[in-house]
Amino acid sequence: MRPQSAATEAAQVTSEVASEAGSTGVRRPAGEIVDWSVIDQLRAFSTDDMDLVRELVASFEVNVTQHLPELEQAVRRDDADTTRFIAHRLRGGCGHIGARRMEFLCERLETLGRAGVTIGAMELVDDLWAEFARVRAAFGTDDAGH
Repeated sequence: MRPQSAATEAAQVTSEVASEAGSTGVRRPAGEIVDWSVIDQLRAFSTDDMDLVRELVASFEVNVTQHLPELEQAVRRDDADTTRFIAHRLRGGCGHIGARRMEFLCERLETLGRAGVTIGAMELVDDLWAEFARVRAAFGTDDAGH
């Protein structure tokens, strides 16, 4: 069997990411915006559970606010390696607070970056921005919540 060309591999990965997103074009898994069972688990580890949750959510927001624009710029530069690196970093933070849809989108971006492509990545970044707004609203930390 002949090794695939970079273009063939890129097309295959892009196709796989699109098919995993579903035929409706929605690029997020079904379910709640925030997996509240993760928050419940965090509370179980703290004597002052609300402070811990507030601190983690605040840290998450700072991290996303800093790194999401960097991710967007990496995609615009067609820098697959940086896209993968930043998406991986963001994915971990999303998982820690139960932002499952954001975690899913970051995983897709990481997969594209690992394959050395950014085709279709800007749409995922746009979806990530929109999902970040929904997560902030779910935690009551969006601008409307203040």
